[in-house]
Amino acid sequence: AVERIELENAMPNEIQVTRMAYDGSDTLFAAASQLKMREFNFDGTWEDIALPEGYHYASDVAIYNSRLAIIAVKNTSGSSAVFTVNLSGVEETQPSWQEIELADDEYLPYAIYPGASELYIAARKDTATTDSYKAFFSDGSQLGLASSIRQIVCIAEDPSGNVYTATSTKLYRSTNAGSSFTTLDPSFDDYRGFSNLLIVNDDNWYLTSKSGKVRYTNDTGSSWNTTNAYAPLGAGLSLSSIIEFDGDIYVGTLNRGYAVLDGDTIEEPDRTLHVNFYGSDLYNSSVLTMMAPGTIEGKPVIFTGTASGLWRGTKDGSKLIWGQE
Repeated sequence: AVERIELENAMPNEIQVTRMAYDGSDTLFAAASQLKMREFNFDGTWEDIALPEGYHYASDVAIYNSRLAIIAVKNTSGSSAVFTVNLSGVEETQPSWQEIELADDEYLPYAIYPGASELYIAARKDTATTDSYKAFFSDGSQLGLASSIRQIVCIAEDPSGNVYTATSTKLYRSTNAGSSFTTLDPSFDDYRGFSNLLIVNDDNWYLTSKSGKVRYTNDTGSSWNTTNAYAPLGAGLSLSSIIEFDGDIYVGTLNRGYAVLDGDTIEEPDRTLHVNFYGSDLYNSSVLTMMAPGTIEGKPVIFTGTASGLWRGTKDGSKLIWGQE
């Protein structure tokens, strides 16, 4: 049995946690059906933040330029919109949400990605066409991507300010803040496609795939390498997320928690070092998001949002000790 982390008013197990954000000082935010916040040091409790009027749940959350951004969704129609509010105003009874109106109102936002000073918005049409996907800036204007791109799975920046857009089939880079993009072809023959992107620094990038492999480069895309297919259940598991945590690379999977990337090999977590992982609900869960906001009492922490709750891992020496919030 896994010992539960006993936190006052912990998040219910059945809540699906799709994305998390951290303000860099003292507050965590979670898109977990309702929009929730909690003090990073855990002295407080998880509290609901009022959504924009007429909207029923939050599917994504991010922080940029001292503003909290969310994707809010209506249950009745399924329509979605991006709203932002100053961080200083999130605890008001009804925050003063401001909607970002996209330049093309045929597109509905489905993901948001924070940059150093910008918010990038991935959006799609309700009906499948050759121009089903587009990306937008926080002022609603459109990024300079081609009109025929496939599904956007991540938008990220490197330390030099270059902007990368990963789709299910390609990787694009902009050296002019998103005004135009060039194609970086990772030459990866995988019909199931890419699922996420991690930019560690200017040189090291990682693309996860739905076939259980990671395509990566250590030389700014000049050459690419491919890992094994992570297949603890006999077939390659779809990889959902990827993060750098305390010097290691972790990949989230669908149906089998997370794995660890060691060089060019994706491995199951070491049973002696990843405490409370095996035999837990996390081990059998689909990982939807991972976030490593910093340290608590000098120990690095990582959060893993799943379809059935939120988990927190605390690094204690060489061990990563897990508990369910």
